[in-house]
Amino acid sequence: MKISDQIGLAVTNLSRRKGRTALTVVGVVVGICAVIVMISMGIAESHNNDEMLKNMGGLTKIEVYNYGSQNINGQEVKLDNEAVQRFRKIDHVTAVTPYYQPDLNLYVEAGKNNRYRASYVWSVLGLDPDTMPLLDNKLESGDWPKSGVNYGKDVIPVVVGKEFLYQTDANGNQLPPFVDATKDTFTLTLTNGDTESPKTQSYKLKIVGVVSEESEDYMLQYGITFRLNDLLMLSEAYSKLAKTNFNPKKVTYNEVYIKVDDIKNVDKICDTLKEEGYQISSMVDYRKQMQQQTAQRQLRLAGLAAISLFVAAL
Repeated sequence: MKISDQIGLAVTNLSRRKGRTALTVVGVVVGICAVIVMISMGIAESHNNDEMLKNMGGLTKIEVYNYGSQNINGQEVKLDNEAVQRFRKIDHVTAVTPYYQPDLNLYVEAGKNNRYRASYVWSVLGLDPDTMPLLDNKLESGDWPKSGVNYGKDVIPVVVGKEFLYQTDANGNQLPPFVDATKDTFTLTLTNGDTESPKTQSYKLKIVGVVSEESEDYMLQYGITFRLNDLLMLSEAYSKLAKTNFNPKKVTYNEVYIKVDDIKNVDKICDTLKEEGYQISSMVDYRKQMQQQTAQRQLRLAGLAAISLFVAAL
């Protein structure tokens, strides 16, 4: 039998049962569409998960902690300047910065005749200035402070969070800033906290940038961020006021952030840090868990669609 005869026979048989043929075609089409839709939903869910994780924290950023970490020999590992330099030499690492948060007694004054005073600053943070723009944080205005740039005698450049300059009313609506970051003078004063024999030392602050509320790191949104060396200098000055022992060359950090060039290299670097005894956190770990859950749901839904397609084909 020729192929043309087979085709003609098939068409003749299908035309005899037009209703059943139409239902079969509809069933097969619905089944195929269901499979395609389920696969597309899985891909879309994975994409949405990645976007959500990017907003929570960069997928190429690794947070290294030092809370009682120990190496394989049982010795405590430290997040000091030596460790930071070692991290920078790891392949595929593009940036490294400590998150330095000292415990300082200070207040910030601003406005004419120092009309406004912030007696408590929620976050005082020191970062490597060259790394600040690489941590997926955004500025609403201005620029990040530059390393090695002199902004004036006794002047310290900082970026402040938008929430630091703005207030809200009783309904939670944002009010205009109570000071002008570009015009008003800001003064930071260190104090030893002694009420009987108080000692203070003041510095001028130059706000060079305002962190956006869309910035990834919430700590930058609510406080003041310094260049690392500037904050170490303030810590040393506070140590002299409070008569404590502090050596900026031997400082130990609680956290260090590492930026990796590509997400595919994050796992390898994480394994290296774990082997050294550090505790780490990365959004890639959460991404794997979410991908596994998405794949399981996608497999179940695709299985149901495949069953409907098989039944329609029968």
